[in-house]
Amino acid sequence: MLDMGIQANDDSCFNAEGLVLAGGFVKHPWKWGPGVLRRISQVVPTPLYRAGLITFGSLACLYYHNQPELLRSINEFTERRTELDRQAMRHRLTLLDRFDPREIARQIRLPVYYLGGLADPLVPWFQVKHWLRRNCPGYKGGRILWWAGHNVLHTSPAYAAALLLQWMKMSLS
Repeated sequence: MLDMGIQANDDSCFNAEGLVLAGGFVKHPWKWGPGVLRRISQVVPTPLYRAGLITFGSLACLYYHNQPELLRSINEFTERRTELDRQAMRHRLTLLDRFDPREIARQIRLPVYYLGGLADPLVPWFQVKHWLRRNCPGYKGGRILWWAGHNVLHTSPAYAAALLLQWMKMSLS
């Protein structure tokens, strides 16, 4: 059985009672996906990258027009991107390429829930849910929020929080 305790500095132990994959995945279902995105990021010139961010911000304004706080956050995100941010994103994609926790997921018996956004261009949620159902013994279910995006906790915080509390109560009973 997999040990889910995390050792703290004071020798106490945190024991997880469940796991929620929020806008995440176990291993990217498209083996080539992170590598292709990294290579695209390397060759796209900065002006085209900025144009893509502006387009993303404009589409977000249409999609999230009734969430002013989220729109402010998206505008800040798109306005403050630097070359160092692009390098960090490429590095994260390298880490995703190398990281493969599927064996852990196949062993986990804790309750596992998946929360994803329908408008997520990075994580194909339909494949993630299918893989979890078939391979993760602790998988209890999930929800796809049709109005949410990749950062599901940020694009739909109130509903996501209510759902997480519901799952926590189910796991404790």
